[in-house]
Amino acid sequence: MKTVANKWFRLVVGFAGGALVCLSSPVFAKSIELHYMAYMGTAEAGEIRLSIDVTGAEYVVQGEAMSLGLMELIKALRARFTAKGKVSAGSPQPMSYEYHHRDNSKERLVTVANGEVTYRKNGEQRPNQPVKPGIDLVSALWMSPPCNDLGNVHTGRSLYVFSLTEGSGDQCTFRVVSDDETFDVAIKYGNRGGLRVPVSISSTGFFAGEVRLVE
Repeated sequence: MKTVANKWFRLVVGFAGGALVCLSSPVFAKSIELHYMAYMGTAEAGEIRLSIDVTGAEYVVQGEAMSLGLMELIKALRARFTAKGKVSAGSPQPMSYEYHHRDNSKERLVTVANGEVTYRKNGEQRPNQPVKPGIDLVSALWMSPPCNDLGNVHTGRSLYVFSLTEGSGDQCTFRVVSDDETFDVAIKYGNRGGLRVPVSISSTGFFAGEVRLVE
């Protein structure tokens, strides 16, 4: 149960939302804050607060998450994440990604920059690894055009393949495949603060749950 809760919550941080912006103008600037609640079944499992800042072609998405309810009793999880990059030809070009995870049994820090992944667990530095193919999960969901195949998407240490199975302007469904599981993710979009962001994200199978934007 702890492993399921841990892996599900790490993905929830990534699935918390996404913004689509038009960056054709070098003077474009937008900043918004979003608040999401995460659920496993009907029970509250977590809370995510994040900000999206866009200036010209550059973006910064950062936020923090915490477990609630039964998830809090099991893991007492806290997480912080930041993704930075540029948008070129409508697609994100990540520059750096960082994910800091702490729960009642361990602490982990994953950093992706300059083609390498650095990983520290419980204060112990592990050997650097080359960056996995594709782009980080935060940039993929928050800065990519909607309803396109995302392809290879990573969390720094884990790799997922997102394949679009159906989609329209307001809702997309992806089949997500990793080394050891396959599940579906459905995303519904809406406009908030001049940006197009997910208002709900639901997943099936091993990671069954839902993330909803708090109005």
